[in-house]
Amino acid sequence: GFRLKPDFSAGLMTLELYKGVNKTTSQGVVNRVVFSENYENLNSVKYTRSKQLYKNRVYIGGQGEGSERVYASAGYSGTGLDLREEFFSGADLSPEGLTDAQYRNLLVQRAYDKLAELQASEYFECETEPFVNYQYKVDYDLGDIVTVNKQSWGITKDLRITELMEVIVKSLFLQFCQYFHGLLFI
Repeated sequence: GFRLKPDFSAGLMTLELYKGVNKTTSQGVVNRVVFSENYENLNSVKYTRSKQLYKNRVYIGGQGEGSERVYASAGYSGTGLDLREEFFSGADLSPEGLTDAQYRNLLVQRAYDKLAELQASEYFECETEPFVNYQYKVDYDLGDIVTVNKQSWGITKDLRITELMEVIVKSLFLQFCQYFHGLLFI
């Protein structure tokens, strides 16, 4: 990732590149960082699960019209209320230089690619208590992957720290919240 680091005395902003470190409970190399209600370092939590874009069957229509058009599909083969389907045009995929089987495989691959884009999503965001158990820049940093445990909801996720808010007021440095964002596909 990257961040802009201000130097107020010099009136400069420095662009800093960094690579996050895995500090989750699933690794045993570096010290682990866990934000949890049990450790009293986890404040507000927002959890959203959406199936708005979710599809489990995708159809792709290749080049051609009517009975000349080649179709392919991928995904769930059932019927009824569980079936959530969508059609996409694959007319941009040309059959030139390909056998019928190769062209059909190309359309099937496009169908699987589209299906992967249309999964249910989970979004997990939380605000932590900055000076309880861990210190920013000592125990964790922007870009690190940490474990967040919301035990009362039965949710434990390994999430990357993607945003950190710091406030400086009249030479007083206050770090009052961090946000963890995780976009997960189920």
